[in-house]
Amino acid sequence: MKRIDVTGIVFYDEENKFLMQLRDKNAKVYPNHWGLFGGKINKNEKSNKSIEREIFEELNFKLKNYEYLFCDTYKLEGVSYGNWFTYIKKISEDEKKLMKLQEGADWGWFSHTERKDLLINDEMFKVLEKVYQIIINKNQEK
Repeated sequence: MKRIDVTGIVFYDEENKFLMQLRDKNAKVYPNHWGLFGGKINKNEKSNKSIEREIFEELNFKLKNYEYLFCDTYKLEGVSYGNWFTYIKKISEDEKKLMKLQEGADWGWFSHTERKDLLINDEMFKVLEKVYQIIINKNQEK
């Protein structure tokens, strides 16, 4: 198995809906599954530079004012393993208008309840649940 470190970002809005990307049917890993925007960290690249690059490639969006949340490990049997760096950013309505899907089959904003009906791999689902609790706690602190 190959070691591949990856980044992902949870974009969320005023209604605590998450932006999700539908992987296309030809994706090497989890085709037709919903997931976060992000991807592989290149050799000698920092995780924050990787997420900025990935988001520009995938959404034509210049990522600013985002926050690092945590790093977990992942393992895809027979494929890869590594660190998964997770970031978060609250998106305004104006910022939503600047995003343009450039990779993946589709995208959409989903509530916590709606996400439960999407085809999401178990690891991704765990990350989303963890992030949802962090967002709820942030909202309660205000």
